[in-house]
Amino acid sequence: MCPIDSRKSYLSDKWLDIMVDGIGKEFIGGAAEFRMELIKYTSRLGFKFKYVRNDSRYIHAVCNDANNLDCPWFIKAKRHIVNSHFVVSKINLNHECVGNLVVQKKSRLGAVIIAKLLLQSVRANPTLSPKDIIHEMKESYGFDIAYWKALRIVEAARN
Repeated sequence: MCPIDSRKSYLSDKWLDIMVDGIGKEFIGGAAEFRMELIKYTSRLGFKFKYVRNDSRYIHAVCNDANNLDCPWFIKAKRHIVNSHFVVSKINLNHECVGNLVVQKKSRLGAVIIAKLLLQSVRANPTLSPKDIIHEMKESYGFDIAYWKALRIVEAARN
């Protein structure tokens, strides 16, 4: 799988700005929004992560590179007591691993997230085929997706 073409501008480029604010960054949608934004961020950078803790009050994610246990990348966020927003409490975005680049079709960028990205265009044009979805995802976001994910998106949009 070829990596994202760095010379072309994609809609997914703005995903890199998600975590730039660092400590104190708020996610109004709570844990669900934080998880989705984390998946988009790491998918765009091309690496995997794993949850050390993942519940409705606290999320802690670290680099998933099994070959380099010294990678300093991590993020911690917790639910704000007053408004239930999720707030980044600790973060280290220095990702030093080179051995865990994700094959795009194997990323956590699942059908649910892709459907949220493309739902409006699929509903506006219900005759879109899974191949059209695959093409739009590649051209607009720079990601290759599996045919079955595209098929699930089309089916979900038609219901």
